[in-house]
Amino acid sequence: MTEAPYTIGFLGGFRDYRHNSDFIDNALDYYSGRNARLRVLVSPTTESETRLATRILAARKTHLGIEVVSVIATAHLRSYQNRGTGSTVIHRNRIIATSDRYVVLNETSYGGYAEQLYNLFVEQCDLILYNCVQDAKKDRLLLHVRR
Repeated sequence: MTEAPYTIGFLGGFRDYRHNSDFIDNALDYYSGRNARLRVLVSPTTESETRLATRILAARKTHLGIEVVSVIATAHLRSYQNRGTGSTVIHRNRIIATSDRYVVLNETSYGGYAEQLYNLFVEQCDLILYNCVQDAKKDRLLLHVRR
């Protein structure tokens, strides 16, 4: 019987990329060393989240067992299928193509994309590593989790 993967979700992007790249690497080292299978959920939506996903995908060279799942909106899927030409779109499309698999959230359904994204991460992740520079009283994920 195969052990269920330990799932880490990276949310919120990491604006200070150089500083946080060590944090990302250390987290992957720590959890891949303690779990036979490691799954990482990312949502390459913003520029900082896209850089984060790129870093995690690159880490698979040294952490061979990491499974990367990209969580995307239907609009991102359309740009992936239609081969958009903007640099951000091309970069995101590379991330989606390089991921082990992707999950599509319909951003027009009840609750909107952010609500669905948070629900998915809360339901599927054993650990969420979240970075956001915002007042805790206004932070959408923290408000969501408290509800």
